[in-house]
Amino acid sequence: MNPLRWVRWKVVAILAVLGAAVYFLGLDKVALKELNSAGSESKAARWSASDLALGILGGNARLTDLMVDAPDRRAAPPGDVARGKAGDAGGAAGAGDDVFEAAGVHVDLSMTELLARRYVVDRVAIDAPKVAVTRREDGTIDIEDFGEPEPGAAPPSPGELKDWYETAKRWYERLQKAREARKKLPERKRAPREPGYGADYTRGAAYPFEGRPTYAVREITATGFQVTFRDEARRSPIPPLENGTVTVKEVTSSPGVQSEATSFAVSGQIAGAKLEVQGSLDLRGGKSELKLERCDTGDLPASVVDAFVGASLPVKLSGGTVRVSFDRLSLDGAEALEVAPRLAFKGVRLEPRDPAGKIAGLPAAELAAAFNEAMQEMPELEIADLKITGSLASPRLEWGDTVKNLVVSGGKAFARRQFSKEIEKGTEVLRKELEKAPVSAEVKEKVKDVLEGLPAKGLPALGEGLKGILGGSKEKKEKKEKPAGDEPGGKK
Repeated sequence: MNPLRWVRWKVVAILAVLGAAVYFLGLDKVALKELNSAGSESKAARWSASDLALGILGGNARLTDLMVDAPDRRAAPPGDVARGKAGDAGGAAGAGDDVFEAAGVHVDLSMTELLARRYVVDRVAIDAPKVAVTRREDGTIDIEDFGEPEPGAAPPSPGELKDWYETAKRWYERLQKAREARKKLPERKRAPREPGYGADYTRGAAYPFEGRPTYAVREITATGFQVTFRDEARRSPIPPLENGTVTVKEVTSSPGVQSEATSFAVSGQIAGAKLEVQGSLDLRGGKSELKLERCDTGDLPASVVDAFVGASLPVKLSGGTVRVSFDRLSLDGAEALEVAPRLAFKGVRLEPRDPAGKIAGLPAAELAAAFNEAMQEMPELEIADLKITGSLASPRLEWGDTVKNLVVSGGKAFARRQFSKEIEKGTEVLRKELEKAPVSAEVKEKVKDVLEGLPAKGLPALGEGLKGILGGSKEKKEKKEKPAGDEPGGKK
């Protein structure tokens, strides 16, 4: 008999016994108690659940009413414990405002990988997860408190983190610094053996799976996702992300050596706008590449944009909606940034924060005036020739001709020019459809003559031209229907 096969069946038999023990002895409650006890004593995070169901034979588990909270690492008064949201240092999650909670979490463990001494989760399904992100008055966020405190981490200076963008940028930069510091740690070396008659294991065969991730999750899915944004520096609330779906693939304990990059897809709604983000994070081989293959914010209200990034913008936005979309964003660490976004404005009004300053190398006051004038003339203004490069800390904006033409020609002239471009696109479509239309060649020629003058004369010319082609003008029709005796010199 194959010894390896016998060992595997032995493992299966042990799992069967454990499964029976869990079922008959009620070890689910014991495991739940241990889980909550560990969650109340952890210094990195606190968690709790109301129920735990284990399926040893099937390799699955289900948690009900899971709650996770981050410890508050801000300075506490002397003699007091750290001001965790759960009440005290040993309190369970759920006694205060939790960072994460879910109605249910279902975990499917790969039994075949478990037989090979690897803990691989095929799928984690999360039901109705809710995430609450709190931005404090100093600009820090509570998510930063997860894990062990960073030694020697300096708090932000007053006014340094102006908005959510600056906060997220600082958090990302801290993660990059932590990764760089980990790379510089010396590698563990096997201690030299004392001379003697013992066996020399240093010359033994190397473990074939050395460096392979020990823990891995193939896929994480979440439905009914909701993110609540709290900002202690703002009086007005920020709309939450609702009706979201999240899919994350390939999460391991050793992202530097995993076979594939971690990919993610997020969708949802903010204030009625449909948000969609797809991308990947590649940490293999010492890299740190964040790529977004698709991003579309939908038509976000200007007030929402101002709440997140308003302080970082050179202008104040009011009224209307703003849409940001792009097909590719590349961020290598925190140094190499490259993205070409498309900005679409509807009914937005701009006000420069510094009227005497400049935006895109142009006077800020003139740019805002031309923009507002163009918004009154056209339903939507799109900027599709902006390119952002440089680093995350110092992005470099390369503006195209759209903004320059807007200021030089003025709002109304710019709107007329854009309107003519749209007419040209429309007439080209009409010409192609005209070739397919089942009408006579004579009618097609007359319609083509009308289309030739559209870019210069505008859409009214189309209506006037089609009157004669499709039955004559109103004036001719009235003249035809008028009795002959009513005409000058006519007979009754």
